Amino acid sequence: MRILLYNPDNGVTQNFMPHLWMFLLQSLTPPGHEVLLIDGNAQPMTDAELVQFALKERIGLVGIGAMTKTTVV
Repeated sequence: MRILLYNPDNGVTQNFMPHLWMFLLQSLTPPGHEVLLIDGNAQPMTDAELVQFALKERIGLVGIGAMTKTTVV
């Protein structure tokens, strides 16, 4: 199965630090599956573009990450 892990641009920090969850899940995925990684900070995609990419690449499973803003008081 082809698996896409997508981390969208959070639109706030323009954080270019790598998101380790994608690499961790990729390394834990059993052999026989292909994992594609897209970081929205480096390659932003609209919802429609993401759907078209998944259809074109015959993706069977999509994982989408999220980052919440934290505030220190």
